[in-house]
Amino acid sequence: MALLIGASALEAKRGGKGKGKAKGQPKVSYRHKPDAARNGKVITVGAPAGKAHDKHGDAQCPPLVDACLAYDNGAPCTVTGGVATCPTKAANNGAECVDPVTGGAGTCANGICEPSV
Repeated sequence: MALLIGASALEAKRGGKGKGKAKGQPKVSYRHKPDAARNGKVITVGAPAGKAHDKHGDAQCPPLVDACLAYDNGAPCTVTGGVATCPTKAANNGAECVDPVTGGAGTCANGICEPSV
């Protein structure tokens, strides 16, 4: 599991169970409160839906700073002191990124920002 803090916008995805009004807008991930349908798992919603999730007790996952990672929707996560710790997965293979060690340009490969040669 990775807990990363910073600001990032996830890409919009089709196939969610919401009303689909946030197409193309930034996304936020939450640890859905335990219930019969989602049982404390990660969900990703459009930023405009965030207030509703805050109001009914879902815990927001910290924004990811690593462009090569995304939250693993449907995976279980935990909440401690109101902060969600949610599992991540590799994402955006081939996308440009910033190498966290050198600060130079890189390319996402299997969840890691590989320095450009």
